[in-house]
Amino acid sequence: MDFSVRPPQSSMIKFREQGVWRDETLIHDLARWRAERPDGLAIIARQVDEGVTTRLTYREYAQRVEQFAGALRELGVGPGDVVALQLPNVWQLPVLLLAGFHVGATVAPIMPSIRSRELERMLQRVEPSVFVTDTEAFESSPYSLALEDTSADPDRVSLVMFTSGTTGEPKAALHTLNTWGAYQVYAAGVTPSTPDNRTYMPHTLTHAGAIGTLLIRPVLDGTCALLTDVWAPGPVARFLSEVDVTGVVAAPFFLTGLVAEAPKLPNLRYVTATGTPAPAQLITDVRAVLGVRLGTAWAMTEAAGTFIRPDDPDDWIRHSVGRPIDGDELDIRDGRLFIRGAGVCLATLSRDSGELSVIDDWYDTGDLAEWDGRGGIKIVGRIAERIGGPGMIPVADVESALLEHPGVEEVAMVGYPDGSGGQLPAAFVVAADPAPTLAELRDHLAALGMTEWYWPSRLELVAALPRNALGKVRKDALARELDIHAAAAPVMDGQIPG
Repeated sequence: MDFSVRPPQSSMIKFREQGVWRDETLIHDLARWRAERPDGLAIIARQVDEGVTTRLTYREYAQRVEQFAGALRELGVGPGDVVALQLPNVWQLPVLLLAGFHVGATVAPIMPSIRSRELERMLQRVEPSVFVTDTEAFESSPYSLALEDTSADPDRVSLVMFTSGTTGEPKAALHTLNTWGAYQVYAAGVTPSTPDNRTYMPHTLTHAGAIGTLLIRPVLDGTCALLTDVWAPGPVARFLSEVDVTGVVAAPFFLTGLVAEAPKLPNLRYVTATGTPAPAQLITDVRAVLGVRLGTAWAMTEAAGTFIRPDDPDDWIRHSVGRPIDGDELDIRDGRLFIRGAGVCLATLSRDSGELSVIDDWYDTGDLAEWDGRGGIKIVGRIAERIGGPGMIPVADVESALLEHPGVEEVAMVGYPDGSGGQLPAAFVVAADPAPTLAELRDHLAALGMTEWYWPSRLELVAALPRNALGKVRKDALARELDIHAAAAPVMDGQIPG
């Protein structure tokens, strides 16, 4: 596949003048920290089930990147080639990502949860020269490529990242180191790091958010990334306590699990919720249990997004996911959110049709949003998750309100046909004991003063909500369950059979 698309010259000039695009790359940053802070910790990685912890200093990090890059170069990989990889969150993964950038390759990271059917389609689409699922040969390689001899180019397509596809056809976003790095470059100026920063994110490092949080930002700052190969709230909480974590960035699902462990994290300075509006209860629990204010950030694979600033009101997360970075612009048209600028990918590639769509202006995010009154936005749902007829239901708000009911541990709303061309809302609930009834949930929303036609008209009690590796609820799977059981389960207060 030809990934030779580059940003227009006007963009390269404009975004460099704004300070969000750079001439240097992560390889230059790594060389700097090796020289200035060689013994500073760069990575602490825990293999949870084995209880094994690996620590890499910046000297060791740089040496391993040179070694892995030497192995790639010996395999014939260079500019214009694609390196696909599928690994868990082990220390070798960020090393391999940087090694790919170092030799000038386009790296296509694939989540470990992707199985053979989808994997085959992705590999056929990106046509990799090398596909890496094990790094043993890299770790024993006698070759080396000095960081000073890098072929990394900040304006070449360096990352091809597939979206999760939970609400539509999976596609890949084509990013340069500058387009995906713009968010972190800007954030570093607004929320500067200190040398003792140790940041944890449970999301897979083969997806966009974790690449920004655990690879780009730490290497920019010369700070430490904390990795775990699997998510297990208890062991992860103990690990974070042992390594003196200072920051946690995660989807609300993971944060809820962490808070439940009530870990002692005396050095914790910030916690950021990503992806979806944070439930009101989580906002309260993070402050009460972890002792810090919960922040929030919104982004997507195709584009860097927004975040709450330190100067925003203390409870602003209840009203907003923040403002965009310098270099990005937002627009809302009939409720749909559009974005353009420095953090938007150069193009998207359909996984199934192979259609390459170059983005030269506004990009339709697929999100529903409202202005927050401070130059930022509030996300109210996804276009593909819209429920309603002439009027649309603000799904995220209703879900957040339902989570305040003591009988609701988790909830997801999806739509089902109302018989007249519109949709009615169904609530899938993981219940506490005792489980709530539909009438009780509706009474709860009524007591909050919520508009009546927002209330769920069908309740499905389930043992667990289906999620992908990023913690996102797979609402497409829930919608299929409703379709399958529509005839068998016409009562609007029950449980899906089987």
